[in-house]
Amino acid sequence: SYHNSTLTKAQVDPYPSIQMEAKYDAEVDVLRINWSQAEIEESDAVSPGVIIDYDAEGNPIGIEILNASQKIHNFNLTLSETMPPVTV
Repeated sequence: SYHNSTLTKAQVDPYPSIQMEAKYDAEVDVLRINWSQAEIEESDAVSPGVIIDYDAEGNPIGIEILNASQKIHNFNLTLSETMPPVTV
């Protein structure tokens, strides 16, 4: 028999789009990428100059790269301080 059910958005798209924002501060040479608006509860240095930020539930919500122009190959120093948000 035919069964009609309503699917929730999570069932149709288990990976909803995430608003991602990247900011580069040339004054201090720091690149920050956030994919959540949640408040940072904890931060953890995962390698020298690379910091992961976590929300209250322990989910990673951002990454900060210190001395970005030295750590990222082909890093473009002409980046504006705030790049437009990207949806992935």
